[in-house]
Amino acid sequence: MFRFLVVALLALNLGDFDRQFMEAGSVQAFESCRDGLAGMLSQASSGKEKAEIYWRMSRVCYALGEISETRDDKRLHYGAGTRYGEDAIKADPNNPEGYVWHCANMGRDALTRSMASQLAIVSRTQSDLTTVIDKMGQVRHSAAWQTISEFYWRHPLKSNDAAINYGRKAVQSIAKDELWLLTYTYVAALLIERNWSASQRAAARQANAKKFAEPGQKASDRYAWFDGSPNLDGGLPWLKAPLESVSDKQEAKAMLEYAAAKYRALAKPFPMDQREYQKLQQMLRGL
Repeated sequence: MFRFLVVALLALNLGDFDRQFMEAGSVQAFESCRDGLAGMLSQASSGKEKAEIYWRMSRVCYALGEISETRDDKRLHYGAGTRYGEDAIKADPNNPEGYVWHCANMGRDALTRSMASQLAIVSRTQSDLTTVIDKMGQVRHSAAWQTISEFYWRHPLKSNDAAINYGRKAVQSIAKDELWLLTYTYVAALLIERNWSASQRAAARQANAKKFAEPGQKASDRYAWFDGSPNLDGGLPWLKAPLESVSDKQEAKAMLEYAAAKYRALAKPFPMDQREYQKLQQMLRGL
């Protein structure tokens, strides 16, 4: 009975920290959340419990890096997040969150460095992601898909088409009770930059349908051809029209308008989303 109470208390407090994380609106608030989680480590009585704390600390560091303004500060937080992700994986190799946030922080840190540094970590980040998506079957983890997308977009030998498809999967995988405007604006920006016409998209979708249907693929590979999925014949939540009937910029606009509607429906938007909403509005004005 005593052990059950300890575990229940730990879970309850972690829930409190999850709310604190989502409601944080400043560097100080995120740091307070991170430090509070660190203080919980002494109460963790198993590797599984430690992993639950470490991956949350890694997630906080990722958020700190996102809102930091200088490259040095970003590197400081992403580096710490990478280490906490490693600690989470060591504590519980069966918890997918450790791999996701380790990979996300490592990837973000690499983006502050040279292209050679970015390419040097590709194999490690891909190992994290294939562990989560292919071995653990966690195909609804938005952060994992966005991380794949980011590497494909910036990798000189990878396909921008695949990067956008992974991005679409990231948006589709956002939990119903979450918003993560950062993901919507990220994918919309990719579409705007690629700027394909409807006819170009139609040709790509026809080719990708064959690739998506090929048997024996890993999920992490199959979703590079996500626009070729027959499940998308009726469109996506942010785009009711078929993908091949609109241009990249038209899909980007539909995605941003959909995200804006979700934001306005919130009774109390989180601070991170409040900041990103201003960026979203600027993007819409430019379309």
